This record gives sequence, structure tokens and C-alpha cells, in this order.
Amino acid sequence: MFNQILVPMDGSDHARAALDLAIELAGEHDAKVNVLGALDAEALMQAPFNAAIDDASLAAYQRYVDAQLDHVPEAHRGTAVARYGEPAATVCAAAREDGADVVVMSTHGLGAKGRYALGSVALKVLQNAPCPVLLKRID
Repeated sequence: MFNQILVPMDGSDHARAALDLAIELAGEHDAKVNVLGALDAEALMQAPFNAAIDDASLAAYQRYVDAQLDHVPEAHRGTAVARYGEPAATVCAAAREDGADVVVMSTHGLGAKGRYALGSVALKVLQNAPCPVLLKRID
């Protein structure tokens, strides 16, 4: 049923839990797991961050997503890509471009505040993704 599974990673333990779920699904469906990191340059440039956004930032984020893909059994490893962009739009674009059969992500990521049933990124992906979205609930 699933051939391509897309997992957005944001550095949180919640995203790692979603990756573990995707790995389980990949084993059941003999699917590939593609890992995506969306580096939101606009958000990083807002106070209090004021982080310099450059090629080194993207390269560091690429190393992070590569390391996440290393957790996927070799038979199920797809691609690991880091991109600049607003996270939800970047996830939806990647799902379209990669022909993802499902996006697996957590209900909340780094911005988890516990105030909403779904995080803003998860909600936007759920509303706009070109494929089903499987959300790993975060308590």
C-alpha cells in the first residue's frame, strides 16, 4: 500500500517518535523512508534567534537529516534532504515532488506548547498535503 513514506524532521523528540513509526510502517509495506528537514529562514531571523542563515546552516541541517536517515534500516532508506522554506509548505511540496504515499509526522514539533490539539505545521500539512497524513500523537 505504501511505497514512499515522507517524514519531516525538526530536531524534536516528537519528530523522532514519528520516524520510529515510519520505520515500522516501512517494514510492514516494504517501503522507502524519505527524511526531510525544512529550515525556516524567516523564523530563524526573528528575535530572539537572529541566526545567520547561510550555506553552513543548511549544510549543518543536512548533516542532521542524514543522521536521522541512518536510523532507518538500509533496505528501507530513501533520501535525506534539507531545504530552506516554511515547514508546512516545504513538506507538502516535497510530498508532491517525491510521490509520497503518506506523510508521517508528530502532532507537535519544536514549537509544541500544548495549547492546541494539533500544532500549526501539522494542521497545515494535514489540510494541504497531496497524500494521506499519519499523525503520531504527542501527549
